[in-house]
Amino acid sequence: MGTSRWKVQQESESEEIDKSEDSTEQSESTWIPEEDDNFPVYANIPRFNGPKFEPKSTHSRKIFNLTNADQFSPLQWFLEYLPVIFWTKIIDFTNSQAQGNPDWEVLSISELWIFLAILFLIALKSPPSYRYLWKTDWKYECPQIKKLGMSVRRFEIIRKHLKFNDGVENTNDVYWRVRTIIDELRSNCKRVLKPPENLSLDEMSPAFRGRTKLTISMRNKKSKRHFNIRGITTTNGSLYTFYLRKEKLDDVDGEEYESLTPISKSVVHLVNQLPDNWHHIFVDNLYSNVALFKYLYIHCKTVISGTWRDGKEIPSCLNLTSSQAKENVKSQENQRVIAAIDYTSEEPTLIVTGCAFLGTKGKPVHFLSTGRFEWTLMQGGSKNKNKLDAIHDYNSFMHGNDILDAILAQYSVYFRSKRWTMRLASWGIDVAVACGFINATYFGLERTSDCLHAAWIEKLIDGLIEKAGIQNLNNNELNLNNFVHYPVHLGDRKHRKRCVVCYKNNKKDSRTYFKCNHCDVGLCLDKSCWKDYHTKQN
Repeated sequence: MGTSRWKVQQESESEEIDKSEDSTEQSESTWIPEEDDNFPVYANIPRFNGPKFEPKSTHSRKIFNLTNADQFSPLQWFLEYLPVIFWTKIIDFTNSQAQGNPDWEVLSISELWIFLAILFLIALKSPPSYRYLWKTDWKYECPQIKKLGMSVRRFEIIRKHLKFNDGVENTNDVYWRVRTIIDELRSNCKRVLKPPENLSLDEMSPAFRGRTKLTISMRNKKSKRHFNIRGITTTNGSLYTFYLRKEKLDDVDGEEYESLTPISKSVVHLVNQLPDNWHHIFVDNLYSNVALFKYLYIHCKTVISGTWRDGKEIPSCLNLTSSQAKENVKSQENQRVIAAIDYTSEEPTLIVTGCAFLGTKGKPVHFLSTGRFEWTLMQGGSKNKNKLDAIHDYNSFMHGNDILDAILAQYSVYFRSKRWTMRLASWGIDVAVACGFINATYFGLERTSDCLHAAWIEKLIDGLIEKAGIQNLNNNELNLNNFVHYPVHLGDRKHRKRCVVCYKNNKKDSRTYFKCNHCDVGLCLDKSCWKDYHTKQN
């Protein structure tokens, strides 16, 4: 695709232009082909004399297919994504494949709930090793765990033998070992959510250090090796569907589809799972190209917008270099350069538009869309900056996957293992918890703690213990709030905190390297300050 298809229009802001619908032939007469790279070209797409953007989304404001979802507990949300019948299958798989081992005892459903509760507890407390929770070291010891009736040895045996497949290898499926949890999670994500109009599509990268051909390495990623998972989320981070690299794609006929790149085909695979037409999906520059955007609009009835990577056929009128970007954008303070390809001869309302602007770090950023915007400058955002309306929408709706990633990274049940199956299984469990938390915040989660996510997991642990049938522990014996009070090392000398107990009792400015994770106050560990602060009133 050359830039010859891109056409531009020069208009004055004060010029009156008829907004009525007109024929395609009329609209083409208003387009001026690009002839000179230095020509000051402008376009105000909604005002051109051509067909208007007719398809209008009729998506409901209701985004859940559940009744009384606003009253769900953390355990109810968790079991919506990974229900009891799924865990029953896991127990059957584990017992059938581990029965030949001499150290194995049959796993029961109540024991599995305790196992999950301890996993979430380890995620909350984050000790150097999970074994510390059973040790007598007072910094990390949890006497309450011993009252749950599961020894550290039993916990390790369950963790070692836990299986997420029936043991029958499927050579056509590289993920057959975790296919059960992947399919269960994906189907329930689609069952729970009714996707709204605006959605986000991006990739998630669970890190894994072991050996497997399923991981990849990408520049600018925190982890050296990681799985590659592309997902569609709501703008607040709740997952609707996802695709794992090397999974089998849908069979789609047509020359246009065959000409797409493998990445673009995976996007089509995800979009085809949406129940309705005319969603507006926001993506980053990995997925933005004219061929994909055109295909999604014509064949999937989906609008898509995203940043545009350098080198992907950006027209010369928009292709800004770092040296001249500031001058060009400054010259367009009142009117921006908008380039477009008119596809109304193939699809009555399809026009692919692009623009350029400066990003947060002062670097030129290019934008591509099949949506119809006003292309007017307006103030908005957290810093109340003057930006195009399309850019404001992108900044508002793009970061659903980033929100989900941030929540997953905060409290994860993953523990280091050589088995890649445990990495993906723990990712699935984390997603079930995170999506439940995100959905509850959508309904307005009651703020009873400074750390809502930690409090949410505490209540989930409560629910799992109660579901396991343990009744001999009252609130005083099993106070889960104590589980999140643990010391955190502050690192460098300059990050030390004042011990609040030493200062209150002796008016002494004693600096310590440790703080309480939950209370966020400095406390000495070599004295009685930690115990005094958490046990004595006032």
